[in-house]
Amino acid sequence: MQQHFQFSFYADFISDFSYSKELSPDVNDFSGVADHIKDLHWTASQIPKMYTPINSFETLLNQRMVFIIWFIDELTGQYITVGQANITLNQFQSSTAVNANGEEEVTHSLELYKVAVTLANKVVGQVDLEMRYRITDSLEELN
Repeated sequence: MQQHFQFSFYADFISDFSYSKELSPDVNDFSGVADHIKDLHWTASQIPKMYTPINSFETLLNQRMVFIIWFIDELTGQYITVGQANITLNQFQSSTAVNANGEEEVTHSLELYKVAVTLANKVVGQVDLEMRYRITDSLEELN
């Protein structure tokens, strides 16, 4: 049976529940009888955009979110949690750049490496994350 992995974010400030594209690792990505996964990697186009009513960078810095890795069991239809990582957003950094119109634009980014993924208080893996935060006047600007 092949497992089709997905991930999602949960936080009370995210206005919609969207999840990643399905990722079906090659059989060669598994080792041994226990089917331990060596590596999962989603490309930028497979990652969902999150929308939040938070329109203040300072407010965002005081928030937390949960990154959840899961799959649907093909036999039972149950959602099975592989693990979760708790992410504090107080490590976002700001940088200023000049956009194509010659205007200064502030970008907020967060890069975390080797964040523990846990299940039932046991570390089951780790995740590297890169996130961007931008304040816009409308959703059309994001597409």
